[in-house]
Amino acid sequence: MMPRAVFFLLAATVAVSASGCMFWKKKNKPAKPSYAVSELETSFKARWIEKRAADLVASGTNAAEATRMATEEFDGKFAYTKAAGAKHAD
Repeated sequence: MMPRAVFFLLAATVAVSASGCMFWKKKNKPAKPSYAVSELETSFKARWIEKRAADLVASGTNAAEATRMATEEFDGKFAYTKAAGAKHAD
């Protein structure tokens, strides 16, 4: 009787584990909406340009030129973002 119980227990264990762990399977999370990503990138761009322009002004560059230079630097450093090609809203 004991070997038969061990056999069934072993068979049940193999059947459950061979099913792909259906009880512990991760649920697919929905991707972040693209508008949230672009909003975040745009916000990052504005803050980065503001900070960099302030640094340039502190070093003696006039404000308009500092903003232009900071925008060019951002577009060069972060060209992989969607915000890099977008116009900066002052």
